[in-house]
Parts: sequence; structure tokens; C-alpha cells
Amino acid sequence: MDFDFHFTEEDEKFRKEVRTWLEENVPADLEYPMDPLDFTDEIITMRDDLKRKLGAKGWYAPDWPKEWGGGGMSDERVAVLRQEFNRMDKPGLLGFVYGPYITPILEYGPEELRKEVVTPLLRGESSWWLNETEPDHGTDNAAIESTAIRDGDYYVANGEKIYVGNNTPVDPYTVWCLTPLVTKPGAPRHENLGVFAMPANLPGIKIERMELIGAEDRKHHLYMKDVHIPAKYLIGGPEARGWDVLQASLRSEHGGGGNIVPPEALSSKLIRYCKKTKRNGKPLTSDPFLQDILVKLWIEDQKERLYTLATYSTGKTGKWEGVGYRAVQATLHEKVHSPKLAKAILDILGPYSVTTDPELVVLKREVERAERMGCVTHIAGTPESYKIMFSRATGMTRPKEGGK
Repeated sequence: MDFDFHFTEEDEKFRKEVRTWLEENVPADLEYPMDPLDFTDEIITMRDDLKRKLGAKGWYAPDWPKEWGGGGMSDERVAVLRQEFNRMDKPGLLGFVYGPYITPILEYGPEELRKEVVTPLLRGESSWWLNETEPDHGTDNAAIESTAIRDGDYYVANGEKIYVGNNTPVDPYTVWCLTPLVTKPGAPRHENLGVFAMPANLPGIKIERMELIGAEDRKHHLYMKDVHIPAKYLIGGPEARGWDVLQASLRSEHGGGGNIVPPEALSSKLIRYCKKTKRNGKPLTSDPFLQDILVKLWIEDQKERLYTLATYSTGKTGKWEGVGYRAVQATLHEKVHSPKLAKAILDILGPYSVTTDPELVVLKREVERAERMGCVTHIAGTPESYKIMFSRATGMTRPKEGGK
């Protein structure tokens, strides 16, 4: 089967336009820090300015409808954009909009909330945080304790959320928080939640930075004390089941959007490095032991590429029942493969490869990134939780007591 794109002459003209624009607007020396502690206000400002510029051209959300603020582009144009972003080799700086915050609002509305919230996000004018995790229960949504009680035209919220946010400043940048809260205390679990699009600058919200080891981004502890959230920000309204609204977000977070053109696999870059690097006068690839490791890594990376492409393709058809297991399958593979990749890299290159010494560094610190991410497979759920999700999505869950 042919999984490659075949671009028209017009697509290639668009590629030249994109490449020229990126070279003129993305500083060549701008690098996304490996360690969250290395972020500076200057880097964050430049990144957010770039996101707004991309949004104004429809390139930040190229495959989303124009009427919502996206680019409304074909799959081929989206692929061109992704390829050119990848070519710039600026991970974390160039990318597309993150879907988990958009999906529940688009599915459950109402229309005025879509216009107020979704359009600025797709244009890169606002940012979103997922306020899901709580101190005593982690991401067990059935055990959420933070509440939002109806009081006239508002819901009054109290409670705490942790591991919130990223490197986006709360003020003056516009930040919204997708926040599940108990709106019906005493109701059965799965029927007691409401999910809010909550502005992060509402009175009564206090945000403190969390100092973490191994986190992929800056994270925060968010406190809510008598926060008055306008009732219009309850996604789907009082009649909606917050549990269902939240599942729409989680489905996307667990890989539901797929990826039409993933970044070049680290295994491919590693193979090139090993071909040109010699030990004892011979290329590293002449060692049969290393050949075996490299081939296995490459095969696993290609499997992941096809998983994410299949998820993207299925999502475009609107057949969400197919997206469910494909998305989880792709992310589960990534979580299982990531620690193996990290170990294999050290087996081949040795521990010096993660140094920041410019004379010893390998693959522009991508090795260090792989080692870091190989240690934090819990992000958005552990591999064990994804195995459960996959079994549910494919109907392979254990039967209830009594065999039914």
C-alpha cells in the first residue's frame, strides 16, 4: 500500500510560500529549552507571538473549519505545513492547536460559547489548561471533590487542582481552564459532574508554581476560593452529563487527533549518526549487535507513524467509534516504546551522549529529550491505564459478575 502523499504543482507553490515565511519569521537561533527551569520570559513571548502570527494565517489550526477560526485546508496542505514545520526542527515552537480543549465545546456547545472560546484558541490568541488532577485522587474523575454550586447566574467554585498548565503566563495572556467540578453533590458518580470553560483570571483563583523533577512543562497548583464562574461557561448547560463532556476531551488527549505527518523518528536520525560515526576505524553500523538494535527501533517507530496516521484518517471520516481504539493504540505503543528507546540509545552511544558539552553532545540534545521522556510515561495516563482503555474501546473488558 502507498502511504506517501502525492503533491500537485499548487501544493509545491504553497510549500515555497510556507518555507519562505518560516525562514523570515522564525529566528534561526531560537531553541525550545529542554528543562522547564530554563524558560525565559523572552522565549515565552516569542513563542506566543509566533503562534498568533500562524493563527492569523490559518496555519495554527489548518484543518479546522474557517468559520471557527481555522484554515479550512485540505489534507495535502496540512501535510505540507507539517513537513515544513518539521524541517525547521523547532520542537515545542512550531506546532498545531491542541484538540482536547476544543472537542467538548464543539460537541456540546452552546454556539455562543464556541464563538467566544474556540475561535480565539484556533487563531492562537488564547491558551488552555486542563484542570483535571486533584491532590488526593490524581486523575480519578469519579473521585473529584472540588465543587461548583449554582447561585443565580453563577456557579461558586471551591477546591484545588494540581499539575495544571504550561509555560503560558496567566496575565496578560488569555488563559482558559477546562475544569471538571462537582455540581450535584450527593448524586451518583458519573452523574454529578459539570465541566466548565473557566477563565484563569477570575477573582478567587490563586495559582502557584510547582517545582517538579522530570516534568515536560511548567506546572502549577491552582486554588479556588468562592470563585464565581458565569453559568454560561458550563459546557452543555445544566442538562449535560459532565462525565460525557469530559470523555470528549480525554478521547482527544489520548491521541484522538492522530498526526498526518509525525516528526522524523529519532531512530532514523540515530541510524544516520551511526553510519557516519566511526569507532576503531569502522562505522558503528558495521557492528551486527548495533544493526539489530537499530532495525528494531526503526520498525517500532514506523508502526507508531502508521498508528497515528490511521487515527488522523479515521477522525476525518467522523467515525469516532473507530478513533477510540486507534488513538489509544497509538499512544499506548508510544508509552511502551519510549523507555525501550531510551535504554537502546544509551546502549549504543553511552551516557556521554546526554551531556550539554558542545563537543560531546549528540543530535542536538534529542538524546537527552528521549531519556527524559522515557522516564515520564505517566503523562496523560500510565501505560497500564491505556491498556485498560484499549480493552474497553475494543470490547475486551472483563464480564460483569454472573458472566453478563
